[in-house]
Amino acid sequence: MEDNVDYSLLPITDRLEHKIWKVRAGAYEELGKLFTQLDGESTNDIAQFNKYEGYLKKMVTDANVAAQENGVVALTKWVESAPVPAAIRSREPVVAGVMDKCMGSNRAGIRTNSTELLLLYCALETPEPVLSRVLAGFDVRVPKAVTASVVMAREILE
Repeated sequence: MEDNVDYSLLPITDRLEHKIWKVRAGAYEELGKLFTQLDGESTNDIAQFNKYEGYLKKMVTDANVAAQENGVVALTKWVESAPVPAAIRSREPVVAGVMDKCMGSNRAGIRTNSTELLLLYCALETPEPVLSRVLAGFDVRVPKAVTASVVMAREILE
């Protein structure tokens, strides 16, 4: 087996689904940089946003916390730059993934970036869909998840 493989030569879509977490983390970082360069106005930019829409939930639910943190940061940049209809389409699966996997994380960076991401989704149109998913977390039996839901609900309402 060869150890000196340059994974950056793979297409980014392949790297987003790669089994090695460092490859996925690098792909998430690259996407974050790409999303900040796009304005969401031109047809080409909109096509770029739509191209990666199917990967968004996987970015926030990555099994590796380091890759997950990069994914949440990249997704935050996606929501900031994407056309509003695309961001609204992505809201439901992403918010569910964030509440399930990110808000109760042991890493402060993931929790902070997830809070920022959820607040961006609230600012898009109406906070009601995000808040309803956050309030559903009050019924979970895991105390850590309930605490995260309470904190997030307070942030949204402020």
